[in-house]
Amino acid sequence: MKRAIKAGLHKVGLLNFGERVYFNLKSASPSVLWRQLQVKDNRGADGYPLPPPNLMYDVIASRWQAVFLDSGQKVVDDMAAQLAQFGHPLQDFSSILDFGCGCGRLIRHVQKHTDAILTGSDYNASLIAWCQTHLSFASFSVNQLLPPFTFAPASFDFVYARSVFTHLPAETQEAWIAELRRVMRPGGVLYLTMHGDRVAGGLTENQRTAMQRGELVVLYSSRAGENLCTTYAGKAYVEEKLCTGFDLLGFIPGRDEDHLRQDIYLLKKQ
Repeated sequence: MKRAIKAGLHKVGLLNFGERVYFNLKSASPSVLWRQLQVKDNRGADGYPLPPPNLMYDVIASRWQAVFLDSGQKVVDDMAAQLAQFGHPLQDFSSILDFGCGCGRLIRHVQKHTDAILTGSDYNASLIAWCQTHLSFASFSVNQLLPPFTFAPASFDFVYARSVFTHLPAETQEAWIAELRRVMRPGGVLYLTMHGDRVAGGLTENQRTAMQRGELVVLYSSRAGENLCTTYAGKAYVEEKLCTGFDLLGFIPGRDEDHLRQDIYLLKKQ
């Protein structure tokens, strides 16, 4: 039923509006509303400004500042814990790239964990312009939907791509994994996430079977790079298509917890 409703809204050009209404209502829990009251002067506890509602929605499908702040903190704390568990604490890196940084939801929390040089990149120029104006602790640049970056080879020893490959079709994923490998130092670590079994409940039986065969399932491929384009993959696909030149350090299946439902892959450049 949910897929039929989305298809119908997409057909008449109302899908984006419908999703805005749905996600804002869904996230308006009493705890979120209470936390929202604690946000003062449109700033986070770190003192940096918060993006306007339309930019936050582009990143996390919610206009609530509390959701933007708390989800970013939760994801970064979890990422730091996973890196430490596999022997690569976040504070050990010296140069970090946030690929698909949006309007700084994660990088503003990463800077609390490390003294590394921080860089953010995104293909949405409006999000990057906001970061360049308001987040002085890092440098930011615009990338295109397809590679290359403007960065020199071996520029970073840690790259994270949270909710990026989840919105790219196969050929674009493979192009970007090669480009990430180019800008990473030997021995560098890549953290990326994919939509796996935990969030595949809305797929058809044929689509879930394709995932089990090691195929990438892509919805709305014509909108690559946007949230509407959604991809699903199992571990077999990632190992076959995205691990060339990398060793798989760790695989953390998606958990039944808000903002942690995507599968996590930790890869180490050979």
